[in-house]
Amino acid sequence: MYSQRRAAAVRARRPQRQRFPRVLYWVIGAGAIALSAGFAVGSLTFGAFGFSPHQAGASGVPASPPSGISFPLAEGILVSATSVPAEGACATSNLGTNVTPTALTNGSNTTICLSTHAGGFALGDIVYILDVSWNSTAPLSTVFEVQVYMGVVPTTNSFTATAYVKTSASITAFEGATLALDMTQTGDTGPTGFSVLVTQL
Repeated sequence: MYSQRRAAAVRARRPQRQRFPRVLYWVIGAGAIALSAGFAVGSLTFGAFGFSPHQAGASGVPASPPSGISFPLAEGILVSATSVPAEGACATSNLGTNVTPTALTNGSNTTICLSTHAGGFALGDIVYILDVSWNSTAPLSTVFEVQVYMGVVPTTNSFTATAYVKTSASITAFEGATLALDMTQTGDTGPTGFSVLVTQL
């Protein structure tokens, strides 16, 4: 009798739902939207890509991409004194041009500012970052065009941007570009999707 009552009580209990932090929904949502086409990296996809030669990936059957390029990260971060980008970064634009590209640095990520603010990024701001990395097999002393589409809420703030970067004369391990959008300063409440296209010039 006691065991029957206990079994009924166990059946009557409702399982508790596990709650996820809101930032995980951002990352999962952006990855799911981007999975439609492009270059797969784990659960994230960077795309969609075209068919021009020397591009880092494509949908369909692409030409060979330039070697040594990867897309290791896409996520939201909180700005701190030691984050990349750090507090005070992106007071001015450094998107560069094909004539005067932003130089990449061996062994570190260079912040490429998709948004800027007179005082730079503030402590505690939510910044969405997209990383592009070049390793030792990448073309040296070469200019790359990096095109970014960032979909955000509200949709009127969604935008495209083009940056130009140049690899070093010698890459010992890696050098990277961290493409950064300050969502707090631009009044965005979350990303809806993104696209990154890297073209060797």
